[in-house]
Amino acid sequence: MKKFSLFLIFTVLSCALLWSGEIDDLKRGDQAFLKGRYAEALIHYQRAEKENPQSRTAWFSLGVTCTRLGRYPQAEQAFLRTLSIDPNFAPACNNLGWVYLVEGKIDLAVQYLSQALTLQPDYPLASNNLGIAYLKNRNPWLASQVFMSLQDNDPANPVYLNNLGLSCFMLGDYRSAEGWLTSGIASPAPHAENYLNLALLYTRVFKPGEAQKILRLGLQKFPRDRSLQGFQAQFDYNSGATSKAYREWAKILNTDANNPWALSGLAGFYLRKGDCASALPYLAGLAAVDKNNYRIREVLGWAYYYTGNKPKAQKQWQMVNRDYPASPLSNYGLGILKLGRGDAKGAFLNFFQALEVYPSWVDARFQLARCYAKIGNKTGARAEWEKIREINSEYAQELQKKPEVKSWFK
Repeated sequence: MKKFSLFLIFTVLSCALLWSGEIDDLKRGDQAFLKGRYAEALIHYQRAEKENPQSRTAWFSLGVTCTRLGRYPQAEQAFLRTLSIDPNFAPACNNLGWVYLVEGKIDLAVQYLSQALTLQPDYPLASNNLGIAYLKNRNPWLASQVFMSLQDNDPANPVYLNNLGLSCFMLGDYRSAEGWLTSGIASPAPHAENYLNLALLYTRVFKPGEAQKILRLGLQKFPRDRSLQGFQAQFDYNSGATSKAYREWAKILNTDANNPWALSGLAGFYLRKGDCASALPYLAGLAAVDKNNYRIREVLGWAYYYTGNKPKAQKQWQMVNRDYPASPLSNYGLGILKLGRGDAKGAFLNFFQALEVYPSWVDARFQLARCYAKIGNKTGARAEWEKIREINSEYAQELQKKPEVKSWFK
């Protein structure tokens, strides 16, 4: 999902006490900011802050500019400083919440966005951001309630219609999702995201023809949109035009190095060829862009593993397990690493957790059987082998040829 530019440019702060030098720097900063010269604006706002370290205006302006420059840690500090000067300043709470959202700190994002709405209940920007936070926190029902309230007050807003569609999509209510996303396209000023997400929906419900139709309509209206271009390349790839898709993804990355569609496409291109080393930088880039997608980190861990970097593989899987303890691929990977180090008891728990999610995963069950055997419990190892035979008798017969497995029956 493409990030929306949801920041207030500036708020007129009539009650702030401004110093003369500060006023001049703020004016110059505003002029540069409005012309898109953010680096220049930053210099002026920094000067204004030095003129008056207690200026809410200077610190808030500094935070907004750092956000536009992608300097999120500096933006975070600037908004925190703003709130230390004025704890009741709702725009700073909203913008700080959005920074935390971008950084993947979802709980903090919800905290500050909720605080913004407590201070200023009629604040559509903060409400929309809170809805996005709920989506990222995998709570689409709460998100849908937020977006429904916004849409009631602004029925033709393509952003709210898009986000309502996404909420229903995540809830599995595809019919409602189609209705909201279609309404977004029919609105007076649709966004590229409306076309993209409707095409994704049609792909999910196995209507590739409809998806391609919507995608082409989107590209006619937004011919330079990188997400639509990246998704079109995916269609080309799936239809057999792999070289064309590769060129398109590479072209997108030349001008948009963090484009998730192109990163995902090129990672998949190399993974399908079994070339983990070439896929690795694209997977790493994708994980940096989509920090909340634990599945990408799972796959990135395996790419590190198969290219011989076990410490980095372990780090990725541990990061996933901190937030999603039941993650099967990460648990399986951590179990393999522990078993390789001789820690059969530690590996046992990881394989057991993986099997809680996928009880028919015969590879994980075989590794669990090995754990039993290594701690001296051959009865447990044989019991797991029997379960494997029930699931896949041919696989069990192949396993029984291994000297290690034969030893379980002696």
